[in-house]
Amino acid sequence: MSGGTVAAITIAAVIGVLAVLGGLVKLLDGGTAKPSAQPVVTETTKEPTPTPTPTPTSTGLTRADRETLFVITVQGRKALRNADPKDLVRLGRAMCKALDDGYSLTSVATSGADQFGLEESAFVTGAAIVGLCPRHKSKIPN
Repeated sequence: MSGGTVAAITIAAVIGVLAVLGGLVKLLDGGTAKPSAQPVVTETTKEPTPTPTPTPTSTGLTRADRETLFVITVQGRKALRNADPKDLVRLGRAMCKALDDGYSLTSVATSGADQFGLEESAFVTGAAIVGLCPRHKSKIPN
């Protein structure tokens, strides 16, 4: 295979991994219940119509909870099973910071390729977005 073909396959694999992680984003952060419609009361009483309860916008997880879920998710990958949890959190936070600083998803997702390989690096990036910096979840392709 030529270098261009390998690069194209690698990029397609990264996008595929990120698309899968996009589904996880929807499951973890997008699955909040929507308020149900309240029945309209048509009596002549002057009681106010009940107001629907607002839908929560966050999962209510603490920073420590998010870090634990991130580590469990990343260590679920065979190649990352023995990685140090503190190092993983540090790496995930660095990836979030890079996204905060305006780096592209592709450059962040490939930044750990020398250490873990391209697929694992992309997976860690997606897990970091889902678990540690969901403010960037719009960058994950559907």
